[in-house]
Amino acid sequence: MAESLMPTQPTRDGNNAFAISIGLLMLRLALGAVFVFHGGQKAFGWFDGPGLQAFAGMDAIKAMPVLPPMAWAAMAAYGEFFGGVGVLLGLLTRAAVVPIMVSMFVAIWQVHGKNGFDMGKGGYEYNIVLLAMCVMLMLAGGGLVSADAFLFRRGFWARGAQPG
Repeated sequence: MAESLMPTQPTRDGNNAFAISIGLLMLRLALGAVFVFHGGQKAFGWFDGPGLQAFAGMDAIKAMPVLPPMAWAAMAAYGEFFGGVGVLLGLLTRAAVVPIMVSMFVAIWQVHGKNGFDMGKGGYEYNIVLLAMCVMLMLAGGGLVSADAFLFRRGFWARGAQPG
C-alpha cells in the first residue's frame, strides 16, 4: 500500500467547533432576548408593553387581510415570544426562528417598508439584521451549547465519539 504524499498536520476542528458554538450561543442569546422582550410586551403587556388587546388595535394589525385583528396579533405576539424562548434556549432552534422570520417579513410589509431602509426614519434596517440572524441560525442550528445538543446527545453532552 502506498503512503500518502501529503504530510499530516494537526487539525484544529475541535477548536473551530467550540468557537463556532460559542458564537452561535452569543447570537442565540441576543436574538432570543430581543424576541422574548418584544413578544412579552405584545402578548402579556410585560416591560411596559401594550398587551394583546392594545396590540390588536394598532392600525398595522387592523389592516391585515382575511383574519380578525386579534388572530393576527396573537400569532405575531406568541410567535415572537415562544420563538424567542426557543432561540434563547437553543430548543428546536431551526423551527423556533420561523415565526420570528414571518413576523419580521410582515413588519417590513405592513409597517417599515414604506419608510425606506433608514431605521432612524422608521425603516426596515433593524428588521433586516434580525432576519439575517434568523437565517444564520436556520442554516447552522443552535450549536453545541444548546438544548438541542443536550436532547439529541451532541456537543458537550454527547456519549462516545463525535461526528466529524
